[in-house]
Parts: sequence; structure tokens; C-alpha cells
Amino acid sequence: MLKDIIVEIMSTEQLIKQERIDLENQLKQIKNNNIKALKNREKELEQELYDELKTYEDNQQKLLDDCMKESQNWKQEKSSQLARSFETNEDSVVDALLKEVETIYGHF
Repeated sequence: MLKDIIVEIMSTEQLIKQERIDLENQLKQIKNNNIKALKNREKELEQELYDELKTYEDNQQKLLDDCMKESQNWKQEKSSQLARSFETNEDSVVDALLKEVETIYGHF
């Protein structure tokens, strides 16, 4: 009877040790899986952040290009207006000077 109890205790003790080993192995596996999942998620987030940053930079560059184009168009338009204005004024200035010269020196 005592021998049976001792065998039972030893058997139970052996089962407990085996269950503990199994649980430790499961815990290690869960930990490894969590670390893998965390690293994968970190890579995904880094990629998402990179993509968002790239999109933002592309949009900013497009806005800058649009502003530069608009500025260039405005500059060309103003230059054309100034050139036309200068040509118009130059003709009238030349005409006015010729008339002034004619009145002073007579007709050429």
C-alpha cells in the first residue's frame, strides 16, 4: 500500500514535470510567434509610413511644381505685357520726340 502510494506520487510527479516542460515549450513557442508577429507588424508599419511619406513628398513636389509653373506663366505674362506696353510707349515717345524735333528744327 505504501509502495503503491509512493509509485503514484512518483508517477504524478513525473506527469507534473512533463506538463511543466510542455507548458514551458508552449510558452516559448507563443513568445517566438509573438516576436515574429511584432517584427512583421513593425515592417508593415514602416512600409506604410514610408509610403505615406513618399505620397506626401510627391504631393508637395507637385504643388511646388505647379507653383513654379504658375509663377513662370505669370512672369511671362507680365513680361509680355511690359514689352507690349514698352513698345506702345516707345512708339508714342518716339512720335512725341519727332514732333518736338520737327517743331524746333522744322520738317525733315
